[in-house]
Order: sequence, then structure tokens, then C-alpha cells
Amino acid sequence: MKLRHLTLAFAFVMGLAHCGAKAFAVSQDEKTVNEGINFITVEKLDDAIAKAKAEGKMVFMDCYTSWCGPCKMLAKSVFPNKAVGDYMNPKFVSVKFDMEKGIGPDIAKRYGVRAYPTMLILDGEGNVIGKMVGGTSKVDEFISNLDGAIGDNALSKLEKKYNDGVRDTSFVIRYIKALTLAYESKKAATVTEELLSARCEEMLTKPHLFEIFTDNINSPYAKPFQYVMINYNAFKEAYGAKAENKVSRVWEGYQHSLTKRVDGKVVADKEAREKYIAEMKKWQWKDTDKIILNLKIDDASRVKDWKTYVKLYEKYMKKYGVTDMLLYNYCLDMSRNCEDKNLKGRAVKWIKDWMDNPKSNKEWEKYYTDLIKQLEK
Repeated sequence: MKLRHLTLAFAFVMGLAHCGAKAFAVSQDEKTVNEGINFITVEKLDDAIAKAKAEGKMVFMDCYTSWCGPCKMLAKSVFPNKAVGDYMNPKFVSVKFDMEKGIGPDIAKRYGVRAYPTMLILDGEGNVIGKMVGGTSKVDEFISNLDGAIGDNALSKLEKKYNDGVRDTSFVIRYIKALTLAYESKKAATVTEELLSARCEEMLTKPHLFEIFTDNINSPYAKPFQYVMINYNAFKEAYGAKAENKVSRVWEGYQHSLTKRVDGKVVADKEAREKYIAEMKKWQWKDTDKIILNLKIDDASRVKDWKTYVKLYEKYMKKYGVTDMLLYNYCLDMSRNCEDKNLKGRAVKWIKDWMDNPKSNKEWEKYYTDLIKQLEK
């Protein structure tokens, strides 16, 4: 996932019932750093939920993986902080689970955890009343976001009001932002399209509406996007590179949705792809050929035709150049899935040649060095 600082969307629910006393262990982290969040160790999540209900608290659950960088950042810079502990411990029973070990996979399935870090707030019945996806290293930001989200900006409260029919613009924008920050991107897009479809022309004169469009509309078939394409020059004049970059991201990003699952395998959705290519050509989008070449590269990866994959990517580099992100992702795909040492050697050469290029970002060197090691195994 693309990693951003995301705010929290939480609701405050107090449980008043009581249950029998249980023994809860304090994790090793809290034995050494006990000024921050007091994470407890439980055999079952339901034990933490019962404890929270008995104590009139909520459950704060950190869903992490061992390889997740932002997860480690939170664990190192935020969770052990005294100010965070002082704020969190009276309000929450806190637990953390590796989503790839022990009961983690079951929890991930139960709550639909798809990205890391995800932090969930549960009530005394185990219901999700708030979610944060993404991390921050700033203690003040973490506390401020959580403090604000417990109140009227809680996602559960905003959702109830929206379902009850509240539609004033300022409220709907608050709700969209809460959905976005909770990684509910599909729902955020749906609500955004509903908001903007009747107000497309206002995006040209009201930057806050164009910002909502920029953050959440990702389909070239959405009515607001079609309006932008019809009036593309006007939007470029009003918003400059921001408008052009957004349109480019929609056309380039939508290609990743053009697959479907057949008999347990992910295959290209040919009908959807033909429609998508025809739509780009209808608007005479400048990057149509580039996107089509990317689709062919993805096809080769999906069927593990690595000779074609390498040939097509070398054609892509020659015609369109190299970016750090694209080169890294294509070579990472090969490191994980290609077994041909000669072809993997070609990928190593791509990386080394690019690292010698003055245009390469030197901050990527560590990642490239690690990737070369994987490719040379």
C-alpha cells in the first residue's frame, strides 16, 4: 500500500456489564517499557473484549506484521511514549497481534484486515467502532487524532447520520474523509460520486470539492471524472499540474482492476479491458500506448512468462524511461516469482545501471541493495 499519515475514526462506547476475574499477562515489551501503552497478552481476543466490557473500556487492537515498516515505527516511536500511555491506558484494554502468526490470520479474516498497520477499536461486544490504517511517528498527532475521533467525528456516528439521510455538504465531506482514513476506499468513492454528480460544475470554482474528487474518484466511468475530461482544459487552467496528475493517476491506476478470478486463478478480464482501452482512445489520452504496454507486462507476470516480461519491460524502459518505484516493483515481482537465474541477472543489471544514473534517487539504494541480494539467491 502507499503509506500515509492517516487519522483515526473511532467511537466511544462504554460497557457496563461485569464478568469474572481472569489473569492477563503483560507482554515482554511492557516489562521493559511500561510508561507507554499497557498491551496485555491473551490467548483469545474474546478475553480482551470481556476484560474491556467488565472495566467499562474499549479494546484497542494493533494489527501488525513482522515486515511492516510503519508498524515498527509505531511500536518504536509512539506506543512506548508516556503521554500516549497516560492517554490510552484509562480508556482502552490494548492488545496486539501479528496477522501472520498464531490467531492473527483468524482475526484478520474476522475483521477484514487487509493492510498494515491497521488499528481497530472494539466495543464490549467485539464490534468495530473505529479503524485506522497507516502510521505516524508523531506522538502529538496520534493523541490528537484519537482524541478528536472519539467524539463527533467517530466513523460509526458519521455513518449512522449518513444512513439516516443527513446530506449537507460539510457533513458529507467529513464522512468521506473518515471513510478514506479508515481505508474504506470503495465506500468513500461511492459517497463522493453521489455528492459530486449533482455538483460537477462547482469543482471548477470550489477547490475543496475538487480536492474530494482528487482523493476519492478513481474510475474513468464515474460521472465527475467524465465531466473533468469534457472540461479538461478548463480544469488544467484552474488547477494546473494537480488536475493533469489526477487524470493520469485514474487512467494508469484503473488498469489494476481489470482482472477477475476464474477457477481460483486471477485472469485478465478481456471484456473490461477492451472497454477501458476504447474509453482511453475515445478521449485520445496521451498515455494510452504506455498503459497498454503495462497491461501486457502484467499479463506476462500473471502467467509467469518471464522471457516476455523481460522483453516487454526493456521495451518500456527504452521508450518511457525509468522511475525508482516502477523499477523496484517490476524487479521485486521477478525476485519473488521468477526462477530463471539468467533473467534475474538481467534485472540485477537494470538496477545497477539505474543506480549509476544521476537521475536515480539515492535514498532508494538500500532497497535496491537488498533487492539485488534476493535476485542473486
